[in-house]
Order: sequence, then C-alpha cells, then structure tokens
Amino acid sequence: MKHFFWLSAAAYVFLYFYAAWIYDGFSMTLAIALFLLVSGFFYWRHKRKMALQAADTQVSQPEVNATVNTQPISLWRSPLPYIGIAAVIIIFVGTQL
Repeated sequence: MKHFFWLSAAAYVFLYFYAAWIYDGFSMTLAIALFLLVSGFFYWRHKRKMALQAADTQVSQPEVNATVNTQPISLWRSPLPYIGIAAVIIIFVGTQL
C-alpha cells in the first residue's frame, strides 16, 4: 500500500510538471532533475534504514522463549462500539429537538 501511495504521488508530480511545461514554458529538464534528486534521496534513506535494521538484528540479543499469557480480542474493549452508541444517541436526540 505504501508503494502504491508513492507511485501515485510520483505520477501526480510528473503530470503537474508536464502540464506546467506545456502551458507556462516551465523547464522540464529542471523538473526531471528535481524529481530524480528527490527520488534518489528517498531511495537512499530507504536503503540506509534497511541496512540499519539488518545491523540491529545481527547485534540484538538471542531470542528468549517466553510464554505470553494472551486473551482473545474483545470488541467491547475497543472504543468503537461506545463511539457508535454515542453517535446514535446524539443523532436520536438531535432529531427529537
């Protein structure tokens, strides 16, 4: 999903600069250079983050087999049903006034 977002953002930026070049005489060479520079920076940051994560996993302590006492997920432990109930009450009271 993250890659889809960045690809759609890149397409939007390209179309924006292309339209500016067609209508306003914007330098498409400058737009391409800026796009490549920004894309290269984000790619470098991504590769650096992946390398740091790989280094952290190699240095991390060995795994500990710990038993975790888990409970099944309950819908009523989340705020969603209470927000829904409050919304229904607010709508009901608002329509009665």
